[in-house]
Amino acid sequence: MHLSQNHAQAILDVFAVAISDLVSMGMTEQDAISGLLGQASVRADHPAMELALELHRLYHKDFSSAKI
Repeated sequence: MHLSQNHAQAILDVFAVAISDLVSMGMTEQDAISGLLGQASVRADHPAMELALELHRLYHKDFSSAKI
């Protein structure tokens, strides 16, 4: 699957809005993210999940220490 930069940004924007809405309903940001990722993971196909796992292995340390 190939996503254009616009599609990727749209996905990120929707994800950010969903997190914001869940936080405004009383969830912590971490719980909101975990819930959304959990829902995505049960709907994603196997190759997509393998790619996600590889990206996690490669970049988790860098992203977790990034300053936003």
